[in-house]
Amino acid sequence: MIKIKNILLLLLLSTTLASCDSGDDLTEIFQSHTWKLSHFNEGGQITSPSGNSAYTLKFHDTTFSFTTKSGATITGYWQADNKERTFSCSQVQVSNGTIATDAIAQKAEKFFKEAKNYEGDSNYLKIMIQKNSFMQFHNK
Repeated sequence: MIKIKNILLLLLLSTTLASCDSGDDLTEIFQSHTWKLSHFNEGGQITSPSGNSAYTLKFHDTTFSFTTKSGATITGYWQADNKERTFSCSQVQVSNGTIATDAIAQKAEKFFKEAKNYEGDSNYLKIMIQKNSFMQFHNK
């Protein structure tokens, strides 16, 4: 009787441990793809790049690079927490050109500097300032 009880308890414990959420796979979400900008949502106001988007985002181990339509690059460091789904960037800067006349690139720079959270999987990625203010990417 005690053996059966111990076996049932062990089965229950292993089922419970197997169902625990270990968090998102950050490598799969961030580093396994080149992301293409879909749109910005700022409190319900949607802004999309015109035509076939030339704005792409690539994550590396600790850095990111966002290439603009004109060829300028926004770079910096990134970090994410896969359980809390927090996301932040630091030392964000523009190189290889200017974004002074590119409203989409200027928005992207702002979002990278102010980012607080992320949402997504291997097909889409949202980088959020707040729940209703985000830039969304799709897998290229």
